[in-house]
Amino acid sequence: MRLTKIFRRNLLELLGITAVLATLLIGCKKGETKREANTEIATKQEAETKEQTTKSEEENKEEENKEEESVSTSQIDFDALGVKPYQYPKEFILEEDLKDAIIQLGISYDMFDQEVVFSQDWKEQFVDRFLKNSRSSNAYLKQMAEKNQGLVTIPEINYMQYSLTNLKIDFAPYIKETVNSYENSSSLNYGTITNYTYKLTEEGVCVTAELEVGSDGMTGTRKRELTVNLIKNEYSCFNGYSICSLTSKALDNIIKPDHKEHIIYGDDMEMEEDGVFCFECTGSEDDLCYAHFVYLDLTELPELAEFVKNNPKSRFKVTYNLDQELTNPIDRIVPSDITLEK
Repeated sequence: MRLTKIFRRNLLELLGITAVLATLLIGCKKGETKREANTEIATKQEAETKEQTTKSEEENKEEENKEEESVSTSQIDFDALGVKPYQYPKEFILEEDLKDAIIQLGISYDMFDQEVVFSQDWKEQFVDRFLKNSRSSNAYLKQMAEKNQGLVTIPEINYMQYSLTNLKIDFAPYIKETVNSYENSSSLNYGTITNYTYKLTEEGVCVTAELEVGSDGMTGTRKRELTVNLIKNEYSCFNGYSICSLTSKALDNIIKPDHKEHIIYGDDMEMEEDGVFCFECTGSEDDLCYAHFVYLDLTELPELAEFVKNNPKSRFKVTYNLDQELTNPIDRIVPSDITLEK
């Protein structure tokens, strides 16, 4: 009996010790979990802080680069460049040099502003579009090029870019000494301003223009509407104005059906997939705009498909009906007739 009581007492003491140890163990685990959570939070905060610091440093560096480019050409010697102040007419006129500059930007960008000017590829774009473009020039560029067999210097390039944008960029890091303006790097696109209106603003002039855009290897033209914000710059070689911003939007993305027959001419490229044949468009009998390559859908016209296959590499006359909306420029049609061009 006494032994039983002693055994019970020892058992209760043992259970009490076990409970204490369990409590301590749980506390330790909670402490470890809390420390792990705190460590994870601290690591995350440190990563976020580092990311923000890196981003801030990159932004500051970008701003410093802009400032360095601007400061390096802050003094343009207009006398040494042979530039005189522009004499403004009584009323605004969109003269040829400025008009041509607007066309080049209008066929190159949907949106043009200072962000483009400070982008990495602007210098290359400016050289190709405004210095080496056989379809585009200005009186000052022609004058300087004629003096030096087509070569234009860095100060002259800096000046012309400043004339265009009213922002000062140094081309010295990009160009060694000169650029040969007689080297041709013209794009496939070209354009014509057919009409324009303008209104005077506090900053200068806002021009709204209709632009017709064509491309080598493509028949017809596409229409775009330009909105151009100009600022007076009396030393600008673009008729006394710089272009602050420009937006260009398509006016004729869709060609409406007229339910008439239309005719195009094209060379078979011997490229066919699932009944669709690729032709290189060589001309048309209308004023619609066709892509360089036009795809003929003959999936439901096995006889015409067989005719094309039997006359590979031939030039064809293709007739189709404009009975549904087509994208502009037209790059896919369903013919109603195909014959060999005579």
